[in-house]
Amino acid sequence: MARQIFGDMNCLSHPASYFLWLPLSGEVRADKILKHLIPEKISVSTAEPFSTGKYVPQAIRIALGSVPVEKLEHALNRIKEAVLYQRDL
Repeated sequence: MARQIFGDMNCLSHPASYFLWLPLSGEVRADKILKHLIPEKISVSTAEPFSTGKYVPQAIRIALGSVPVEKLEHALNRIKEAVLYQRDL
């Protein structure tokens, strides 16, 4: 479902994983996506807590297993819309 929704946005995950990484392009910043989604009660993580070096990639981590399937599609679409909105600013 996630690969279909994100299409050419290059999400990264293992087929059996319950999460995926969505690298952000250009000037899109993960913290802005996070703040954009909080009022909608959609939670994603930035790469900062998972980074072990000085360079923190601009990417968001999306947990797929913690959301009921019936709500997952809506949440993934809202995440995609938030990324596209930030990209087009």
